[in-house]
Amino acid sequence: MTAVTIPAIRNDPPFANAGHGPVILSGPACAHTMQHMDTRPPGKSKGRELAERLAEAGAGSVPMVGAALAVALVTALNWKLNQRRDDWLEDLAEAIEELGERVDRFDVETLVADPLFVDAVVSAVRTVEHTYQEAKLTALRNAVLNSVDPHAPDADTQAIFLSLVDRFTATHLRLLTMLNDPPRWFAVHDLTVPPGAIAGAMAEIVEAGLPELKGRPEFYGLVAADLNASGLLAVELSALLGTTALMRPITNGIGRQFVEFIRPPGV
Repeated sequence: MTAVTIPAIRNDPPFANAGHGPVILSGPACAHTMQHMDTRPPGKSKGRELAERLAEAGAGSVPMVGAALAVALVTALNWKLNQRRDDWLEDLAEAIEELGERVDRFDVETLVADPLFVDAVVSAVRTVEHTYQEAKLTALRNAVLNSVDPHAPDADTQAIFLSLVDRFTATHLRLLTMLNDPPRWFAVHDLTVPPGAIAGAMAEIVEAGLPELKGRPEFYGLVAADLNASGLLAVELSALLGTTALMRPITNGIGRQFVEFIRPPGV
């Protein structure tokens, strides 16, 4: 019978040997010990072990080619998601550093200890993992930075705003920002207000301010209706057709607060 050598472990009654060298187990004792020994790697929970076993069983039930493709796909997607999250966090870190250079008595330790900031980061990261749109990524970064502003919304309002950023498309955010202050939007983006807009064609303002929406009235009408249903507009966009006040803000109080929340700090 071949003997199995197990290093002595101090203060462990089953294997203690008073420091006199290794314990030699053989025969039935060896078989019994190996049968009942916990062979999980250190730090691996039973739940993780079970998940891995289930994954292995699932992979084994798929033909070899399919299993290999599945593993490659999952690996590639995980890598891409991690890269997307890491890139956004790096961008956030740079923005925080820039903010620290402009704000007196700025303390990073105090920042990361603020529960509003931590909640905002956690919520934002969840959204970052399933969006590539730059407008949304920028809005999330700004929201996180603004979460600890002295005039920031309360925790519940911030949670609602972050959930809206998660649900909205980039078009939602851009259209709402434009409708919040049309003259400013046209000035910042160096756009010319169409002459017909003063006469009352809301479609002309929307398509001039957001050229990518030109000729798509049904689409941006749907987006505007969604913004209104979310409680961010004072009036429906369609109600402004034919009016002479098209360059006036049409967001309500909560809509203006939302736009400020997703703007760069201090802008």
